[in-house]
Amino acid sequence: MKKTYHDLNEEQREAVFHNNGPALILAGAGSGKTRVVTYRIMRLIEEMKVDPFSILAVTFTNKAAQSMKERVAELSGRGKVKDIFIGTFHALCLQILKIHSPKLGYQTGFTIYDDSDQQALIKECLWGFEMG
Repeated sequence: MKKTYHDLNEEQREAVFHNNGPALILAGAGSGKTRVVTYRIMRLIEEMKVDPFSILAVTFTNKAAQSMKERVAELSGRGKVKDIFIGTFHALCLQILKIHSPKLGYQTGFTIYDDSDQQALIKECLWGFEMG
C-alpha cells in the first residue's frame, strides 16, 4: 500500500523517513505522534521490507497502544500487526520477564501484584497472623 504522506507536516515526515536506526518520537498531546509512528511502521514494512517481528513500538498508555494497533491493522491487515510488538513500557517489561524469568530462577507463571493486590495480601497475612 503506497502512502502519499501529504497529511504530515515537515517534522512528522522527518520522523517517518528517518533511516538511520531507531527513532524516538517525543511530542505533546494531539500532535500526531500515533499517526507518525503508524506511518513509520508501515513504511518500514512495505517500502523497506523490514520483518514485522523485528519492530518494537513502545508508548506510555494502553489507549495509545490500542490506537496504534488498530491503525496499523487498518493500513496493513491483521496478519502483520500480530507480529509487531506495540504496547506500553510496562507490557514490554512484563513480556521480557515472562520470556526470561527461568534464567533468573523464577517460573514463567508468575503474577505481578498492583497496589490493591499488595494491600489485600498484606491484610490477609496480618489477619491470618492475628488469628493463628
